[in-house]
Amino acid sequence: MMERIVIKRYGRGKSELAEGLQGVKDIEICGFTDKDTKLWGSVEKGYPVFSIFQTADLYRENKIDKVILTCEIDAPLMQRMVKEAVCLGIKKSDIWIAKPEFYVEPAKKNICAYEDYKRLPYMEYHTADHCNLNCKGCVHFAPLVQGEKFADYETVKRDLAQMKKIVPYIDKIHILGGEPFLNKELGRYIDVTREMYPFSDIGVATNGLLLMKMEPDVIEAFRRNHARILVSSYPPILNRINEIAAYVKGLGIDISFSEPIYEFAYTFDKKGGHMGGARRINCSCPNLYEGRLAVCPPIAYMKYYNEYFGQNMDDQDGLIDIYDENLTYDKLLEELHKVRKACDQCLFLSEEDSISMDWSQSKQKDMGDYMWMG
Repeated sequence: MMERIVIKRYGRGKSELAEGLQGVKDIEICGFTDKDTKLWGSVEKGYPVFSIFQTADLYRENKIDKVILTCEIDAPLMQRMVKEAVCLGIKKSDIWIAKPEFYVEPAKKNICAYEDYKRLPYMEYHTADHCNLNCKGCVHFAPLVQGEKFADYETVKRDLAQMKKIVPYIDKIHILGGEPFLNKELGRYIDVTREMYPFSDIGVATNGLLLMKMEPDVIEAFRRNHARILVSSYPPILNRINEIAAYVKGLGIDISFSEPIYEFAYTFDKKGGHMGGARRINCSCPNLYEGRLAVCPPIAYMKYYNEYFGQNMDDQDGLIDIYDENLTYDKLLEELHKVRKACDQCLFLSEEDSISMDWSQSKQKDMGDYMWMG
């Protein structure tokens, strides 16, 4: 059966997607759709460009069967596009996604219905919980870790494999800590992350202090896996950034630097009252940690805060057991967006309530470094 489709004009959808689809049996390209009014009525690569409204009219008139989007569209934007199309009368089941595999092998098997495209925008995990810089107020509580605490490679490998079963695609995976370069086996973690998620954007977030001392096996792991180095630009390295950038680029590794970081926000507010912010904002930094997917870093590593200061803040509500046989992709998304008990005291949930301190290293540790007492 011939499927008549319109391609959403976006990223590679302007060229590679169309070119790939031209060679797929039983698919007929009827045109592109684009939000740019200047393009409506024009012709690109021999195909007309429609508005989404024209596309919906064609669908209702049974002149097209499907609308196809590229996987390159980020998750929130794709969700909005799909909602718009459904609102205009296009069935969700008739919205297709060209999966990452399509750009390697253009074939119908590498196209799926939107509802079957299971992805997360982002996930992170640690290779080390401790740090060599120990920023005061660290939201991962690295300064509170007693001694060295490295991730167990086999546990991470098993957890990534389990996540793959639930969520086949994750747009970005960041490896961090603590300080990830403290783990001498960092290269193995980069390798296994690429093995499990071949199409993810893999980045290693670091304070940059150890980049000039990378071992050859770590350098090669970055190269063969096309992983990136993401440097948080804290004051101790600001006068070394040019040197570090030149060195790492000379190794053939992609590196980027954040804007200079002169402040750290407090994590908690003693008085609480931030549930309203939690209902407005969906946190987007899930952490994979020892068989659980934590909805945010404070919950993932709060055990260090509780142990060090003798507190009992809830560090269980918000830990999702990825080995729960009843956990589905849809259930995982639902769990990631629930309001949790710790949200009540979270100062990251409202820009109006955010309170910052000047950046410094944590030396004489105090609960007031993490909890706003005002």
